[in-house]
Amino acid sequence: MSKGKKYQNRKVISAIPEMLTAADVVQIHEQLTVDFGLSPDPISPPGVKSEHLLESALSRQLTGHGETLKYHAPVDNAATLLYGIIANPTRPWVP
Repeated sequence: MSKGKKYQNRKVISAIPEMLTAADVVQIHEQLTVDFGLSPDPISPPGVKSEHLLESALSRQLTGHGETLKYHAPVDNAATLLYGIIANPTRPWVP
């Protein structure tokens, strides 16, 4: 077994998969702002309220111990990331 790899259900998986960065999330937000700009429910005002809050929300996807993620299944990891961005009472987006 190579360093940084673990076996799970007979498949070799990376211990820590590629994660979204703040730049990725801001780019997605900017595209959604454009896509919904003329809709009855636009994203307004657009933008990030706090880079620190955004980084904090993104860190949820890295929660764990060592190379073992608490939310190792992709769907669970995506769910905790979305929770950190959207449902957190200190939402990183402008209200």
